[in-house]
Amino acid sequence: MDGGYAMTSGENCSGLPAVYNLHASQAWQPAPCAGTYPDACTVFAYSDPEGGRLVSYELTIIEKPTYLHFVVTGENSRDTVAHYMEEVMRLCAERNFPRALVEERLEGPRLGTIDVFCLSAAMSMRYIGALKSLAYVDVYAVGDTMKFAENVAVNRGFPARVFSTVAAAEKWLVGGPPRGLPPDATLNGGKPHS
Repeated sequence: MDGGYAMTSGENCSGLPAVYNLHASQAWQPAPCAGTYPDACTVFAYSDPEGGRLVSYELTIIEKPTYLHFVVTGENSRDTVAHYMEEVMRLCAERNFPRALVEERLEGPRLGTIDVFCLSAAMSMRYIGALKSLAYVDVYAVGDTMKFAENVAVNRGFPARVFSTVAAAEKWLVGGPPRGLPPDATLNGGKPHS
């Protein structure tokens, strides 16, 4: 396994490093935001000064009228996913957007079932109530792993939904209530993002 951590048989998520359980976000400092065009901002790299690891990826933020659209590129790893999701949640709170679309374009082997479970469970519990809806597209997804991640999150009360295309995710974000609400429920009473 990458990152120097191998889960042993019978070990649960509490045996993971603190950063994996998303309790050490204060130790991670973002690089300055550099806008490449008017409606987007790109964050380039994160590092962990205490652990000596470097998690490198590019996170582009595109502000839409009712949600933030994040496009993440780089190498696929547990740490990359944990840290870009920390940044997604921070930026949604900072900009007062309760809805987000994450378009993941990470290269490399897909995460295994245990990693997906632990990340999804930890993030769901940490951020319950932080968003009204999160649409997620992994453009390189294979099999049912992302559907499994959605089920883990939803079973913990986190309003996440996985899609195979950005267009379908956008349609859900702007056109319907989060999972679990009646079909006639509206998101934020039809008002813009706040």
